[in-house]
Amino acid sequence: MNRRTAIATLATVTLLAAAVQAGRTDDWRLATTLTVVALLLAVQAHHEHQTTRLRTALVQADRKARATRLQRRADAAPLTLEWCCEQWWLSAGRVHEDDCTTLRQSRSRTP
Repeated sequence: MNRRTAIATLATVTLLAAAVQAGRTDDWRLATTLTVVALLLAVQAHHEHQTTRLRTALVQADRKARATRLQRRADAAPLTLEWCCEQWWLSAGRVHEDDCTTLRQSRSRTP
């Protein structure tokens, strides 16, 4: 229970106590008004409590998802770059030099 919910609950109890006292003195209009205000405040306190619970659950789920994403990033294979011939770098990966070792390896892998 957060502070706002606690304050609203305390105010509700206080208003209900005042409504009971007003009813004992036969001031029914004041007793009815205080009871209605107390019920509205109780509904607001319940809504605040539910909102706090949902917000807490959302934050916990977000933290769990973030930890999972970070773990997946940590488990990922590191990026490795192979050095190729100078012609390959200058042609943006389209052309190899005739004596390029990467070109020979890629030709030997293809069936």
